[in-house]
Amino acid sequence: MPACRAALACLLVCSLAAADAPVASGVQAVAEVGVISPDGKTVFIAGKDGVEAVDAATGKSKWSAKSPARPLLVANGVVLAWAAEAESKIALVGFHAESGAKAFAAKPVPTADWAVVGAEGQGKSFAIEAKQDGDSVVVGWVARASYFGGAAPTPEIEEAARKRAAGYVRLTLKDGQMTAVKGEPKDEDFYDPAGKPLAATFGYEFTVESSPPPQPFGTVKRKLVATKDGKEAWTRELTGKQFLPPPP
Repeated sequence: MPACRAALACLLVCSLAAADAPVASGVQAVAEVGVISPDGKTVFIAGKDGVEAVDAATGKSKWSAKSPARPLLVANGVVLAWAAEAESKIALVGFHAESGAKAFAAKPVPTADWAVVGAEGQGKSFAIEAKQDGDSVVVGWVARASYFGGAAPTPEIEEAARKRAAGYVRLTLKDGQMTAVKGEPKDEDFYDPAGKPLAATFGYEFTVESSPPPQPFGTVKRKLVATKDGKEAWTRELTGKQFLPPPP
């Protein structure tokens, strides 16, 4: 099956509008798989072997850290990345942007006991965003569940299966110390259809090419494609995306 091209890179502006939460100014996202440095020279991605810093001009690796985490934000010289911890918890890890050395590993963030962090399938989905606020970052997350089965459900069964959980945490970029934040994000906080393309800012456009697994579940192989002036500049292999198998 040929690879499918999706998810143009965009400037995701997450409003994170809740009590004690800051007003958003935006996150430079790269096709939903990483972030780009404020100067546009380095792309931080969830590479095949871990968190990776890539030269935006050449596609060559600057450093790689053995971690399953996915970059979420880069600020104050720190790359904040996230990963699943015990399926329903979020692990937040900081790396020094210049060297890739670990800056901190924050305390795991619990979501909901039914949530599946970092994977999709069986009616489950998960989204996460972050916003810098001075020397700290506010992270918002939302987990959803819906009916998943063979036969068409009754309205009562469908309603009973529908779940949603969301929340915020604040952590410092210096050491990863975490505090709770009141309120919870709205669904629209995670997407901004009016986002400004990165190509207009740094001259690059990013897409993700995905090769689906031979079955409706398993690992999707992916690679990041960087385009400049309408021509492919470089590609990097990404970590695979997991889709849950059907229940037994």
